[in-house]
Amino acid sequence: MSEKISFKHKNKAPAERSAKVPKMDAEKRLINTGETNFGKVAYSEGNRRVKEKHAFIELSSLVPLPPPIRDQLDKTATLRTTIAFLKIRRLFGTFISFRASENGQCVGTSSQNDQSAEFESDEKRRHWPNYGGFYGMRTTTTTTNCNQEQMMMHQFSYNLFQAMDGFVIVLDCEGKVIYTSETVAVHLGLAQVELAGISLAEFVHPDDATLLHNQLALNLPANALLVLQPELRFTLRFRCTPGRRAMMGCNGIGMQPGYKPIHFVGTLHADDDGRFLGYGQPSVPYGLNELRLCSSMFMFRATPALQLIFVDNRFTEVTELMPTFLLNQSLFSLIHPADVQQLSEVQQTALRGGQALSAFLRLLNGRGGWHWIQCRLCTTNTSRMPTLSKMVVGVCTLISEAEQFDKVMDVLQMHNINNTTNSLSSGTDCAAGGVLGFYSNKFYVNGKTVEDEAHQH
Repeated sequence: MSEKISFKHKNKAPAERSAKVPKMDAEKRLINTGETNFGKVAYSEGNRRVKEKHAFIELSSLVPLPPPIRDQLDKTATLRTTIAFLKIRRLFGTFISFRASENGQCVGTSSQNDQSAEFESDEKRRHWPNYGGFYGMRTTTTTTNCNQEQMMMHQFSYNLFQAMDGFVIVLDCEGKVIYTSETVAVHLGLAQVELAGISLAEFVHPDDATLLHNQLALNLPANALLVLQPELRFTLRFRCTPGRRAMMGCNGIGMQPGYKPIHFVGTLHADDDGRFLGYGQPSVPYGLNELRLCSSMFMFRATPALQLIFVDNRFTEVTELMPTFLLNQSLFSLIHPADVQQLSEVQQTALRGGQALSAFLRLLNGRGGWHWIQCRLCTTNTSRMPTLSKMVVGVCTLISEAEQFDKVMDVLQMHNINNTTNSLSSGTDCAAGGVLGFYSNKFYVNGKTVEDEAHQH
């Protein structure tokens, strides 16, 4: 009987012939393929994040900020600060930076000709006379061979910023902050890097955002803007934020709860990068509930329409007008006709925001001519007057003595203050003078002045 021999596995080893070949279904094969692709994607994504992190670290190291501030910047803040810095450099084309040369002396390099030479190495940056502050403003100087005059100018600029009662600010055509001085943290409770590249409208009262847009002609290109009046003065109400003295500014006279008025004065430019260059300061000093008046200051109280209901003794001395002429008189009639529009704007600002600071105005003198003054207006609620629920308190600072005595601008200047008909007793609308000044009859409550009522209580 012949034996049949199978040659099915003649080319394989015995162990391989006995082993079972596993069968991989199509679904498991797809899962393994997906896991492999997912691993590749995760690896590439992680590699991309590492490269992005190093790129942001390198970018933040090029921004002229102190290391403690620079290390706290996130990616968004780094981009905002970099863009703001590039805009401010483009705005000031003649911006001169200082770097240390090989022999240790400071030389100036134009930002347009050599922008990369300023950031060559950390070793050289340590010798910059203006390194360590925002946008290259240094607080200390370390180079000994630099020009003494340059070092003095940098120190002077730093001391000037520290001595300011406000802060410097530069806005672009979109209303974004591209530069602000360090003192902004004192008044707004926000650091420089927190404001860089952020629209100023995000921090102000919603009604004032429209005012800011109209004043600066935002979103209007420079080639379509014709500046007829470059000087601007306006007041914005900022939301109170925690800060060294920021919250103190929310409790003054006439302030709305949660908001603090900041008065801005500056110039408007037909430029996309530097639309507004100005200076901001509080309309009224922080926490002002009482104010000591010096010899160059006087005050008044008026209705919302600026009709005088109280004038102090100094007011009558400056204007050389009797209280019979001043009381119940509109303040507009005592101002030079060319300054009436400015006073009207200050009045509207005070009624809207609670506080306002005027430009220099000309207050008419009873003998002719005028005095230059500056007014701070505050609104306050009152319950002592039956017809008024709110009144305006004005504090004026005398800027100059009487000028142009020979010019008569109003009929009230034609009256002689020595005339007996102008005496205090001849006026029916004038109350007897008190310790502080003279009150109108409208300021009477039950036959007594507000001052007498206060003394009784």
